[in-house]
Order: sequence, then structure tokens, then C-alpha cells
Amino acid sequence: MNAIKRILTLSIIGSVLIFAGCEKDDTVKTLEKEKAVQTLETNSQEIEASLEQIESTDGMKAMKTLNGLTQKNDPFATTKSAADNKTIISNLQEILKPINENNLKRSGDRKFNFDKWVGTYVWQDTKEWNVTLGDPDNAIVIEFPTDTTTDPVENNAVLTINNYHEFETTDSLGNTVYVADTIKLNLVVNDQEVLNVDYTLDYDKETEMVNSLSAIVYLKPFTWELSMSQKTIEASLVNNNTGNVLTSFAFEVTFMDNGEDVKKLNGHVQLRNLNLEGGIKPYNIQRLEDETFLVEQDLTSVEDIIAYVNEQIDMSLYRVDTGNKIADLKIIRDKDSENDMPAQLALVFKDGSKEPAQQYFENVISYVKSILEKYNVGDSKV
Repeated sequence: MNAIKRILTLSIIGSVLIFAGCEKDDTVKTLEKEKAVQTLETNSQEIEASLEQIESTDGMKAMKTLNGLTQKNDPFATTKSAADNKTIISNLQEILKPINENNLKRSGDRKFNFDKWVGTYVWQDTKEWNVTLGDPDNAIVIEFPTDTTTDPVENNAVLTINNYHEFETTDSLGNTVYVADTIKLNLVVNDQEVLNVDYTLDYDKETEMVNSLSAIVYLKPFTWELSMSQKTIEASLVNNNTGNVLTSFAFEVTFMDNGEDVKKLNGHVQLRNLNLEGGIKPYNIQRLEDETFLVEQDLTSVEDIIAYVNEQIDMSLYRVDTGNKIADLKIIRDKDSENDMPAQLALVFKDGSKEPAQQYFENVISYVKSILEKYNVGDSKV
């Protein structure tokens, strides 16, 4: 039953794209394939352009510069060993990117004690920090240059960390790591605020579960918001200059009576002008791992299994501006696969033709998966 497990893997990818049933077929127009494909390609290009804009914001560039300075001379380091340790600044930088493959974890010798390090840190022409501990006594203030090539170097940026706290845990390999659960900071460059972060994580060490998470990141001109609980997750990325929603997603989880297995996932994922909506029943798909269930349901072939999985998935892709449907998302048999993959996610267009969804949904899949992975803590069940 190796084929079943491979289909289940595809279904997990589908379940990451969370979607509540949407009954629009009787009221919306379905685009012809040519226009549908054009919409998909344009949307993908716009997403890539938006991500490049985020990387080039003043706040992101300033944090990259500061991270480079602290990599060479870390004023918060307690030892000079373990060159691969992640600095506090690099950990803070992780939260700024809506798409990020790295978790908010920091390796190091010990947990960072915010109260011990409060004070003012000023970058000097000698490429060292002038440190005044205890002034102020309730914040960490870092004055640094955004351009280190000038002569003399001018400190035109001020990062103020008003609160930072992390807890100790272990990752999936058993290594000790430190995870931030409170971050409150702002960054001013040339007397203008370019960054503001308010982040709170409630993590249960005993159950290794995130009870709740709230994050608001202003990275001029973008605002990135995320909230998460045991049963819901919502996120949005907005360009404040234009008011355009670059991406958003929201879903809620309905559990089975045992409180563990997921009965249904409800919600949507929007990337610029595309909105993926539908419904999926993970528990019903999970039952395919049970040999007895396969016999009872007379699922004797790959085709039977694919048909059953598609009965548990109801997802379609729409244009946000017009509401027109672009295509349905289905699992189909992949007969030409060289790596023995029997099925794949595909877009089914109005004329019945099918194309692999990955080429159009690579941004969507990597985006949502990275969000869940980014805030995952060790073996946490987030």
C-alpha cells in the first residue's frame, strides 16, 4: 500500500491549503482556460515582485546591516565559542518575513536575560560598541549606521527593544534551543519609524503545544498580522500605501470527539488576486491507512482511492476582484511519474483539461507551510 501513503502525502499538502466549503458554482462565472492560465501567471509574477519589495524596505535593510554588525561583534555574547550560535538580532530578524523557512529559534549557551542587558549600545568608528548598561533601565537601545561605507560612519538608526523574553526547550534532534515568546520593539531610521513589532506566544511545555499566538509586524509600508489558537489561525499581509491585500488566510479546525483527529478544516487562502476556497476532511482521508477500512469500502485500486480522496476534498480557485472561478483543485492519477508517484494535485479547468497545480501553487504551498513551520516549536503539534 505504498501508493496509498503517497496519496496521503499529497492530501496533507492539500490540507495545508485550508478551505471551507464554498457553494458559488450556481452564481459565478467560470473563466475559459486561456484567461484562467493568464490570471495564474500574472498573479505569480505579482507575488514575487511583492516579496522583493519587502526585502528592500528600509526596515529590512537596516536590520540586515545590524545583524551583520552583531555577527562580527556581538555585544550580547557571553562567550566567544560556538560560532554557529544565532544572535538575538538575527532571531529578531526572523519574525519580519511572512515567508520564512527558519523557525523562531535561537541556539546558544543560555537563555537571554533581557533585564541583564538593558541599556544603550552605540556603534563606534572603531568598529566596537560603546555600552552603557542600565541607562535606560527598562529597554535595550541600539544606535547604529545603515551605511557602513561612509567616512566617518554615521549612526542614523535606533532600534529600541522594549521587551524580549524566551524560554528553553529542545528541537526534534534533542538540541537545546531558545524560543522567543515576547517581542516588543521599534526601529527608527533618519527620524522615521520603519519597523514596529508586537509579538506574544503562549506555549505549553508539557503538551508541546502553542495555545495562542499574536503577532503584528509593521515593516513600512507593509503590515503583517498573525493570530493563532488551538483551533483557528488568521493572517494577512497588507501594503499600507495602496491598501492592497498581498496575502491572507484564515481557517478553523473541527476535531473529532476524541479531541485529536481533525474532522474538517474550514477557511481560505488568498494570494493577491487569487482566493482558494473549499473543504477537506482529513480524518476520512487518514482512514485510508487502515487495511480493514479499505476492504470494507472496496477500495482495491489506485483509481478507487483517488476517487475516495476527491470525495473528501472540495476546493476551487477564484479571482478576488470578479469572483469568477478559475478552476477546481483535484487529485488525479499521474501515470507518467518517474518516481512512482501515483497521484498529484491538479487544476481542472472549464473545458475539463488538467494541469499540475504545483507550477501555479508553489508560492501558496510554500507560503502556508512556511508559516506553520516557522512558528513550530520542536515537535510541537502546531
